[in-house]
Amino acid sequence: MAPLLALGGWIAAIAFLGPTSLYGMIVLGVGAGFLPWLLPKLSAALRIFEVTLRHEQGVVRVDQEPLEAARVETRVLTTFFTQDPKGYSLSLWVLFTQGGSRDVELGRFATLLEVSQASWTIEAFLARASIKSQSASRVR
Repeated sequence: MAPLLALGGWIAAIAFLGPTSLYGMIVLGVGAGFLPWLLPKLSAALRIFEVTLRHEQGVVRVDQEPLEAARVETRVLTTFFTQDPKGYSLSLWVLFTQGGSRDVELGRFATLLEVSQASWTIEAFLARASIKSQSASRVR
């Protein structure tokens, strides 16, 4: 929500000062310099996905599509400039039986312990469903 407020404040300041005035141009230029930093944060703040993961009759489905294989991935989130770690992301890469794949972000976590616990939960769910993929030599 903070990136949205920052963008709204920047636009309001430009509208209040006038984009053709000296101060308006200064605010416009400074704000434009922060856009590469602000826009990824804004898009992440506005993204809301609802993914349904179900186990029905021995088949795991993601949004009603049956899975052939799945892999749980943990990623390190880093800062933009210094690449210092700032958190962790948990995602599920899935391969569908009809073809195609999808990478679904399941959440963001502050500590490695939290993301590990969530990862173990998802892996245990997938292990109970016994998702297996065929080796490449058997696919025809």
